[in-house]
Amino acid sequence: MTAKFIKRGSILVLVATIAGWAIYVGTKSPASTGDHGSTASQISGGAPTGGSTEGMAGRSDTKRPRPNLRKPPLTPEEAAKRLADAKLIIDIRERARVSSEIIAELCAAGHPEEAWKLIDQGLGQARSWQLEAFFKAAPLSDQELFAKFKDLNNAAEINTGLDGLCKRHAPEELVGYLSSPEFRAFSKTLEEQGMWKNGMARSLSPLLQVYLYDAGTSDLSAQKKRMETVVSAYQNKLLTPDIMVEIMKNGNLMEPADKLEAMNQIKDLGDPKNQLQIYRSQLLGELVRKNPEAAMSTALKGEGKQGILDASNAVKAWLIADADAAAAWYNHNSSSLTPAKRDAVASGYFRMAMDSGEYESASQWIGQFSDPKVRSSGQKALEARMKKAAN
Repeated sequence: MTAKFIKRGSILVLVATIAGWAIYVGTKSPASTGDHGSTASQISGGAPTGGSTEGMAGRSDTKRPRPNLRKPPLTPEEAAKRLADAKLIIDIRERARVSSEIIAELCAAGHPEEAWKLIDQGLGQARSWQLEAFFKAAPLSDQELFAKFKDLNNAAEINTGLDGLCKRHAPEELVGYLSSPEFRAFSKTLEEQGMWKNGMARSLSPLLQVYLYDAGTSDLSAQKKRMETVVSAYQNKLLTPDIMVEIMKNGNLMEPADKLEAMNQIKDLGDPKNQLQIYRSQLLGELVRKNPEAAMSTALKGEGKQGILDASNAVKAWLIADADAAAAWYNHNSSSLTPAKRDAVASGYFRMAMDSGEYESASQWIGQFSDPKVRSSGQKALEARMKKAAN
């Protein structure tokens, strides 16, 4: 009994000794004394972490008020100090990131004018990121933000500011904002001052391309929704044809038929040499290679000049892929087509024959046209082509 009691007592003494040593070390640790060097996360506003400074001794059951751990709003004085510290960061991208976060935080704290004055005056990446952060986060009216553009140095900074303005709005809201009378008037002012030398559509296109690029790429329905936004932007003259095509190509989850359907909402795709028309022709070609009869059905749904061009392009693509099958389809279906649709399909055969140098066959296809105007224009095109070939 005595030996067991002594052994148990020794263990208790050892445990108490270890506990006391842990408390002593804890009071001397860097976490409790705050003995840390500055880091980028602390400069940009991140709070340092540390262990509890309460030891085991002096503990009571009395409920103490819980400390307020919420970080107070950033003041202009503190922002200026942190921006000065940020300038010491060697890596330029990290310096730009940290400083732009400080500007955004100061704007969120309700000090946009102070934030504007603190933006780095030296040209470079840090200033560029700070400008974008300001125009995205500053709690100012549109007119107040527009007024800031007069203090920007060059076209690159204008685009940076516009990028920040665009990011204040969700993609589905962006077109309405950029089409508003207020923004139109602002853009006209920029053009008159020579800041937008290529017009609004050309200046905004790269910004919208980047902004819409990642919007709604997670699933098919989201991509279709994005396409509606893109089409609306184009309709409102906010996108150029080439950028419109590049954005549409990014809809990697959408089938050619889905993209063609989205393009149907555009009132005028332009002449056959327009980049949108060329891309539409490529989409029809993809449909033809997958299912030519379904492609013809899609192409024949169109009306007016666009319907004629679609039918002609689809037939031409089918003739390239399988001329015999294309001819058989025409012989079987031509009698069931309306005169206008039949002329549209026949124009595809005519164009293919003319492009291949088979002028006699092309002349025979002109005889298939029911519309005298179509026959006349076809005859003139053939004569011009033959004259060019002879020279």
